[in-house]
Amino acid sequence: MLRARRWKDFFQRKTTRRRIARTILKILEMSADKNVSAAQLCIQLGVHDVDSRCMMQEALRILQLQGYIEERFPDRYRLRRKDLITGVIDIVSGNTPAILSIYHKKPVPVVREHLRGASCGDTVYAAVKKDAHNQPVAEVIRIIRFAQRSMPGTIEVLQEKAWFIPDQNIYRDIMIPLHKLNGAEDGDAVVIEIEAKSQQQRTLQGHVTEVLGKRGDPDLDMAIRMKRYNFSFFFSEAQEQDAQNAIAAAQNPAHKEPFYRADLRGVPTFTIDPPGCSDIDDALSIRKMPNGNWEIGVHIVDIGYYLRQGSALDKEAALRGTCVYLSNRMVPMLPLPLIEHCSLSAGHDKRTLSMMFEVSTEGKVLHSKLEKTLICSQRQFSYAEADQIIKSGKGEMAGELQQLAHLAQILRRNRFHNGAISFEGRTQVHFEFDEHEHPVKAFVHRPNRATSLIEEFMLLANRSVAEKICKNSFCAPKTKRPFIYRVHGLPHPTRFDRFIHMIRYLGYPMGEAYSSRTLAHQMSRLLNSVHGRPDERLLNLLALQSMSKARYAANCRAHYALGFGSYTHFTSPLRRYADVVVHRLMEHYILRQHNTPLPGYGQEDLEKLCDYLTLQSNKAKEAEEEYIHQKAVEYMEDHLGELFAAKIYNINEREIMVELTDSGITGRVYVAKIEGHDCFYDPQNCRVANPANTVDYKLGDNVLVASNHVDRFSKEINFSIVKPLESDR
Repeated sequence: MLRARRWKDFFQRKTTRRRIARTILKILEMSADKNVSAAQLCIQLGVHDVDSRCMMQEALRILQLQGYIEERFPDRYRLRRKDLITGVIDIVSGNTPAILSIYHKKPVPVVREHLRGASCGDTVYAAVKKDAHNQPVAEVIRIIRFAQRSMPGTIEVLQEKAWFIPDQNIYRDIMIPLHKLNGAEDGDAVVIEIEAKSQQQRTLQGHVTEVLGKRGDPDLDMAIRMKRYNFSFFFSEAQEQDAQNAIAAAQNPAHKEPFYRADLRGVPTFTIDPPGCSDIDDALSIRKMPNGNWEIGVHIVDIGYYLRQGSALDKEAALRGTCVYLSNRMVPMLPLPLIEHCSLSAGHDKRTLSMMFEVSTEGKVLHSKLEKTLICSQRQFSYAEADQIIKSGKGEMAGELQQLAHLAQILRRNRFHNGAISFEGRTQVHFEFDEHEHPVKAFVHRPNRATSLIEEFMLLANRSVAEKICKNSFCAPKTKRPFIYRVHGLPHPTRFDRFIHMIRYLGYPMGEAYSSRTLAHQMSRLLNSVHGRPDERLLNLLALQSMSKARYAANCRAHYALGFGSYTHFTSPLRRYADVVVHRLMEHYILRQHNTPLPGYGQEDLEKLCDYLTLQSNKAKEAEEEYIHQKAVEYMEDHLGELFAAKIYNINEREIMVELTDSGITGRVYVAKIEGHDCFYDPQNCRVANPANTVDYKLGDNVLVASNHVDRFSKEINFSIVKPLESDR
């Protein structure tokens, strides 16, 4: 009898809860997009007793789990909008749009102006809308969870409360209780940590973890910017001690190595790097073989000899993931004393891990092998010096440089013939600084034959390493060897369709592609056909915007842009942690000839590591791009009102994006501020015009612009178009 009564009460409660749930849905439907509090629901439902309130809470929880409603703030509810999605921000640096990855569904692009302060890895609410091309775009509504709760900014004390002003605008207030200031005062630059329990509240709370000092010092501003991305110039005492121990062990003559090292100190060997480079991790050697072929060595710092797996320094390097290269300094992955000791500086014996190639005079790679070596670089060239020697045929090691440059041209030609895509015309902005780190000159860095030489042989070494691992894994699937690959997928369909439309509008042929290989060949032919022409930079930029991102993966897949079936990163172990892991795996699989996974680097371990290293690589690239743009803002502040030649590289309904011809600095011209104020955007013809046709600006047009506004806070550079210039197409 008692059991029957309990079942009756259960069904009555369930029925009542369903009725309450239906009523809640009707109330929220009538409230449209407004948030309704639990107290307001109680009043409208006529709920007053404790039992009924419990049932209402149960109904709310069930509706949330079923996806009908959402709790935007604590105890405030609204209908879940069909156009509102939850996702994780994955930012592509530069002029390409950011990508909002929605769980495992297709990514949705969101322009930087609509990020609302979100950064890589942040979980956000976003509204999905249609753009002018009827394609989905997202706009961040609110940051749900910060990937990195620690962030830099400034403390502002008002009466009995302290507020935190972050470097990035996150559109939410952050309050710091006075007892959690940790000695910080009004106006101090600090690092805080957001308290996890406050992330779902309207006002965030945090506590100060580090006081950096007063604003105004350039070094402090740089440190704050790096703190935002969780990079640091400094290492702990334990990590520095690890580096010193590694150096001392390497210099100990009693230390015995487990592998024989081939002595190549008598072979002509050299390095080519930018002037003043301190982290030289690659060198090249060349000598003629008795059979007439060429033996070419790609020598890379043997980082495994110095960096012990699992040490404090190794863990810190893994946490950083990569170096960050700014215009005039570097945020290192390893302590500078260790980098300087390992660096392949001229005149010093160095331990290296080398890929040795036998190459015919026709540029065909006949044989390759991996071995431990001992080298001594005879000469350290800058790119400009090496390029001059290659062109003139005069100078130190001129014969070796010219022969390598000749073979590199053959390798490059073969690579493009197999479908590789060239982005050689892409713009790289560089600055010259005064003693206060203020930019006084901006210019564009252009590749030369020396950069092409280094690029081709580094690509050859990376591809050869990946092929040695990948082919063995396919031949023996039961003994698959987990490894780190660098992979690159097909272009994003929506952005690539827009790229096709734009280049056809510009008058360049692009046929119908029926396969990814055909598409790659067409793009390669197109970009090679405009090499050296005025439109080269524009087409390279448009092509880059259509591309997907390269990333690290634990499975062997193709690299679409390079045209390789497999590819990895092996040649920069002082700069990228992925290369460090690849060195360890190569030694384990190739030199020790093991087929079982290296302890600590199983398939699942590497998959997690690849995801993390991809994120760190993207963050480093974003930090570099932000730094360059910040310096561009500072540079343009000194040139307000001046005239510049520019090219239109992008147009939408809101703005015209231009790139300055001489410096590569980019900025915008707002359509609403063009003379006449009645201009319209014509997406079919990629232009902005007015009904009277007195204004007609097209994609690819050359224009004369005036710098009229610079905003340091938003890092915005605005121009106005003075007049069109003669077309160079």
